[in-house]
Amino acid sequence: MRKYDRDLLSAAYKNHQIKVDLLGLKPLKLTDWEFWDPAEEFEEESDEDDQTMEETDEYYKAIINAGKRPCYEMEQVVPGDTDMDADGPILDSIYYKDIGEPGKAQDILMNELIADLRCLDAHAHLGNL
Repeated sequence: MRKYDRDLLSAAYKNHQIKVDLLGLKPLKLTDWEFWDPAEEFEEESDEDDQTMEETDEYYKAIINAGKRPCYEMEQVVPGDTDMDADGPILDSIYYKDIGEPGKAQDILMNELIADLRCLDAHAHLGNL
């Protein structure tokens, strides 16, 4: 302990673990899709200046050369997103962030996580607030 204006205590973790299985979360489902062919995907891909990208661009060339690969879709969990006419909680939080109310956006996202920790969109958007 060091002496400052007040007494402080510091410590170091010797061992820490996150035991996700103790949370009792149901694993997100993966749906098997057909193979993804990057050659088809990037065939007419454009960059931000609306110029068609060449297959010779090094970034795309490496991806295309890797060939077809399996494609999957992960289950999306967004509690409270049942009204097809509404934007839903994730888009609502983006709206509040964009108008300068990050606290309101955070509340919405935290409520999503309270309802279901598997809401990956809420985790991602909290990281961007």
